[in-house]
Amino acid sequence: MVPGWKADTTITDTIIITTITMITRTIMTTIIMIMATTTMTGTTSIMVRGLRACLYRG
Repeated sequence: MVPGWKADTTITDTIIITTITMITRTIMTTIIMIMATTTMTGTTSIMVRGLRACLYRG
């Protein structure tokens, strides 16, 4: 193996690993954000239902 070739392979591997890590982080962040939004929406709808129930009773 030529030393230069080995160095290029290492650089390529590093780039690939970094890219995969970045993509994984982005996907994870997106999933977390979607989950958080869904939870917030669910909580809001429950709160709205509770307020409506109180208003109708009153």
